[in-house]
Amino acid sequence: MKIKCPGCAALLQIPDTAAGKVVKCKCGKAMRAPAPAGAARAGTARSSGGQAATASRSASGPPARAGAPAQRPRVSPGVTAAAAPSPGIFDELTDTDLAPVKPVHFPGKTNPYAVNSSKSSSKALEDAISGGDRRGDALTMQTEAPRPPFLIFIGIVNALWAVAYFGLMMLLIGLFSMVPALEEEIPEASGGVMYLICGAMAILGILSIATCVACFVRSKISWYILVVSYSYGFADRVLGLIGDLTDPDVDIRVMRAVGGILVGIGLWAYMHGDDVRAYHGTESEPIWKIITFNAVGLLLGAGIGAAVVYMA
Repeated sequence: MKIKCPGCAALLQIPDTAAGKVVKCKCGKAMRAPAPAGAARAGTARSSGGQAATASRSASGPPARAGAPAQRPRVSPGVTAAAAPSPGIFDELTDTDLAPVKPVHFPGKTNPYAVNSSKSSSKALEDAISGGDRRGDALTMQTEAPRPPFLIFIGIVNALWAVAYFGLMMLLIGLFSMVPALEEEIPEASGGVMYLICGAMAILGILSIATCVACFVRSKISWYILVVSYSYGFADRVLGLIGDLTDPDVDIRVMRAVGGILVGIGLWAYMHGDDVRAYHGTESEPIWKIITFNAVGLLLGAGIGAAVVYMA
């Protein structure tokens, strides 16, 4: 092979075996003989491989110092991405795919986990919140208003009045049956007057028993019984005052009647108070119904009171 010296421009004849090696001209200039074409391509490949190795070493970081502990090999990004799940892996799932698995029913067997379809969803929600029917009932009982102490006292008094009315009625019937001479000494007790008196006592005794029961039984009907009873009592005392005004000894009777009217008004107002109405659960009752039952009691008391005044 022939090469040209870059120093003296002399043409040098060198063997092919010296290709790629350093040769020296006669003028003292050293130069590298060019390699053949195949060797040049191999050298280029080796050069590119060296550059790739250098780039790989520079990407992986500086070389470890002598005496430093060996570092773990780094995982390439491709391997990491393959190991971690993709965020959109569930994007293709539909509502049907995410729905719960339906239980399998076998003919002739009952499913213990089946939901009672007759129970509404709202009822099921209330049971879940309250912890079941028993706990819900207990919470309901705790929220009910307590029985007013004075209402207990009124119930006991009415029970005693009922015993007195029925006892007096039986006593009168027994006396006039056993001693016929009493009818001659007491003309007012002869004929149907005695039976009228006994009937009035029976009505008062029944009303006292109903009032006593209404004081201890929590219901709207019980409250309306109390309203009728004490409306009747108020009207009866007013008619009693009218009858007392016709009596010669008017002073004592009028004072007693006025006292009875004041007591009747107080008891009637107490039955319409918040404590009693809350106990019986009648806070939201319509006003027309309350007026109706008050009117029934007033008319009953006024009628019986007017009859007593007329007979007197």
